[in-house]
Amino acid sequence: MSARGASILNEEEERGYLFLLGDAEGAVLEGRYKAAVLPLAVTKTKADYDFQAAGDTVLCTVTLPVEGTLQGGRGELLSAEQKTELESIFSASIKEEVEHTIKTALSEGVDFLGILPRAERALPQLAKACTREQLWERMAFRVVPKVQITDMGRKR
Repeated sequence: MSARGASILNEEEERGYLFLLGDAEGAVLEGRYKAAVLPLAVTKTKADYDFQAAGDTVLCTVTLPVEGTLQGGRGELLSAEQKTELESIFSASIKEEVEHTIKTALSEGVDFLGILPRAERALPQLAKACTREQLWERMAFRVVPKVQITDMGRKR
């Protein structure tokens, strides 16, 4: 096992790590919308974990509720359709970053994300039946970001 840990992550991996901790407030994401690049300032995050054992696999579903505000706008309100499109764009961006961070942890063979203790609490029988390394090798992940963009401090 490598001891790389969270200390040598690149910027995107570090942001993915912060989303996995539910501690990414203050992050600024960029999303392409039509011909513009729009920044989203993250104002609230949370990370919820659910573990399900299925055969030889342990599925970890990570749900990431994220709230943020668009920056640099000219004060116009978003239509419901625009808001939905932008939320989808930013959700895809977060999903990609978080999945890359998880892939890095899996390739390094190190749980610097703190997922194993959560899995052991959620599935104590399985945790007793195998080593931590075996449990880590059996992990599969599903990342579900749920971005909400606020207009002038309110959700729509």
